[in-house]
Amino acid sequence: MRIALLSDIHANLPALQAVTKDARDIYADTFICAGDVVGFGPHPKECVDMIRGLCQVTTSGNHDRAIGWHEDCRCHPALASIATAAEGYARQKLYSQDLQWLAGMGHEAGLYIGGKELFIVHGSPGDPLYGGIMADADPEKLRLSFMTIDCDYAVLGHTHQQMVIRDVVEGATLINPGSVGFPLDGDPKASYTLLDIEKGEIHPRRVTYDPEQTIKDLRYLSPAEKDVLSHIYRTGSYPK
Repeated sequence: MRIALLSDIHANLPALQAVTKDARDIYADTFICAGDVVGFGPHPKECVDMIRGLCQVTTSGNHDRAIGWHEDCRCHPALASIATAAEGYARQKLYSQDLQWLAGMGHEAGLYIGGKELFIVHGSPGDPLYGGIMADADPEKLRLSFMTIDCDYAVLGHTHQQMVIRDVVEGATLINPGSVGFPLDGDPKASYTLLDIEKGEIHPRRVTYDPEQTIKDLRYLSPAEKDVLSHIYRTGSYPK
């Protein structure tokens, strides 16, 4: 059984399409999303429709929550005005049932599949929406954070940093598949991770797509905001 782990799509349809094709080409049969289907990008409706039909489990991210509930997404201050503009745009494009779906998503989920227990959360067990876990996190704090979580694999998002942490949390491997549509680790290629349950193998993957297809649709942003987002799409990093 091969599971495609996705997160942080951020309304970037060309990136999501590229990742989905790549995953299917290598025989992924199940898709899971750790949140932030929407936010920032220009294709909220298309990505919501695609994820709803594609993923067996999708948990809420902070941008999903912000759009569904009219709340502050608490994103990086440098991106706050872009996030606000994108949220307003998304509410114009999404139907009422889409907004209800975003508002109704759970903050965490468990899935027993292929004889293994998966725990899915956008942030962390103690802070499901906003508490991202980095690869250099303090091991003792990680163990305390997962003290009440019994799983074989924990699927995380939020940081936009692809990572695998083994042998820190007893019995569990922590996986952040990175960001499908908004990478921030210096590599602009769309990011996801393939989990082969039967073989116990984890394969982080990067997929090339054309960000110009996304950039051309950023008509809801000011020129300065579009420049910032375009730089991120093209380079996978914040402007200096």
